[in-house]
Amino acid sequence: MLRRRQICEKDQFLLLPAQTWSGWAVDMLIKKPMGWSLKKARELLIKSEEEKTYVVLEATKLQAELLLAHVKETNKGLVLTKTEVKKIASGFKDLDVVLHWLLCHNKMVQISHKEDELLKFCGDEEKVTDISERDIGIFALQQTERKLCQNLEELEAERLNAIQSAKTYIAKGMKQMAKSSLRKKQEIEKSLDKRALLLGNVQTMLSRIQESHSDSKILESYQQGVAALKFTLKEANLTDENVSNTMLELNEILDIHDDIQESMAQSIGSSNDKDLEDELEQLLLSDTMPVPSETIDIKELPEVPRGNPSEPIAKAQAS
Repeated sequence: MLRRRQICEKDQFLLLPAQTWSGWAVDMLIKKPMGWSLKKARELLIKSEEEKTYVVLEATKLQAELLLAHVKETNKGLVLTKTEVKKIASGFKDLDVVLHWLLCHNKMVQISHKEDELLKFCGDEEKVTDISERDIGIFALQQTERKLCQNLEELEAERLNAIQSAKTYIAKGMKQMAKSSLRKKQEIEKSLDKRALLLGNVQTMLSRIQESHSDSKILESYQQGVAALKFTLKEANLTDENVSNTMLELNEILDIHDDIQESMAQSIGSSNDKDLEDELEQLLLSDTMPVPSETIDIKELPEVPRGNPSEPIAKAQAS
């Protein structure tokens, strides 16, 4: 397993990886060869009977992935103290090995912060980014929010205890003690109001920071969209001048096309329109009916019958 690099000595595994190319070159060409030589020389001179501790790389990878998924599910932010991570990963036997695997694979970064270490885990992205001032500020606000919530819970419990104490003293007839408990309740309620106001301010600041971060992402997407549109217009040579020139040329070619169509619609050959009109007039005169010269007097016409035309027929049949 050692030859196939499935396991590794713990001391060698916990060496910090180089962060730069120059550091990597020094590490590979100088530090590791010298360390290996000194180690071999020490093993030849001193026959140590101590058992060596090895790290199973595949098992460590699985534990690191489980820890990363657990951190994403149980925490609002991805920046935690090492003490908090130890509470979350209480079931892991060797947490330092797991955290070192995440560190070597750019899934986690760490810095010293006050009396503890600050750890930042990667989110949806492939690699984690360095801990920035914004991350530290959000971490501090989240810590304050958590402490205020705990403080409010404690004060609420004290307020309920004071009310219960006042009821107990009243039942026993101890009015002064009951008044003292109620006075304590009022002071606790004042503290509750102050802490609730502070908690609201902290939560508002966190919300504003989150909104500004979202707005910056939206603005970045807008900028990328503008850049893509500019590139598309430039690649297609779409400018105001080119469009205007193209439309002008289009109107000119349409006018030329209309002139061509009008020219093609003209009749072929020459004709005398006056001769055609004279011939048409003669044809119209020859087809006209002649008007009679004599006039008919209306008085000479017989009278129009006034009776029913069917009556004479009926009388003839009867006779």
